[in-house]
Amino acid sequence: MSGCEFVRDSLRLFVNRQKLSEGDRLPSEIALAKEFGVSRTVLRETYRLLERDGFIVVKGGAGTFLGGTSPPVKNTLNELNSTGTLIRKAGFEASAEIQNLEHRVADPEWAEKLRLGENERVIVVQRLRKADDTVIAVAWNIFIEELVGDTLENGILQDSIFLHLETECGIRIASAHTGVSALRHDCPRDRWAKEMLGDSALLLKRLHFDGKGSPVFYSLDYIRTDLVDLIVQQERNFY
Repeated sequence: MSGCEFVRDSLRLFVNRQKLSEGDRLPSEIALAKEFGVSRTVLRETYRLLERDGFIVVKGGAGTFLGGTSPPVKNTLNELNSTGTLIRKAGFEASAEIQNLEHRVADPEWAEKLRLGENERVIVVQRLRKADDTVIAVAWNIFIEELVGDTLENGILQDSIFLHLETECGIRIASAHTGVSALRHDCPRDRWAKEMLGDSALLLKRLHFDGKGSPVFYSLDYIRTDLVDLIVQQERNFY
């Protein structure tokens, strides 16, 4: 981790611990450099980056103030990471809360994605994801029942799905196909997610595969785009 990344993450944790809000004045450079154990040069370099992103506002002669336009979590869709990993990388405490778990016959869309036959069953887990105390995502994770068995019972799935599948089921997720969708008014699940997350919510449909290219689980991830910055790197091909 670079010095700037360390200061950025430390500052976000400091802001949350102190319960600072947009417009609040930050301590002096000397005080924060001492707090984080870094030089003022590193702190100022980090400030330039954070000011560009809108996380802070520097007012000459008045001090440095907390901004409010920079999403706390950056989700680089080019990389396959769990939501918990993204939250922790941003300097927040990650937690998951299971809302519901049920065994059922797969919906037609799910069956097609997961390559299931007629009447094959899935396990559907509904979860809330939090950064500190703020709900930033809700998800429906649809697992092939035959693959995971009863390992998801009793609220065991509290953190990384990838880690759980690897340690409890011997399945390693290697890749995923992700589609981005707007929420639909005629879908009850979309309406519920919008009530939970607000108008900024966006839906990521993710189909996860093991190393052999076989589907393992399908996710409907609703994300608060005012708090999660979705980034895709694109490159031109020249022939």
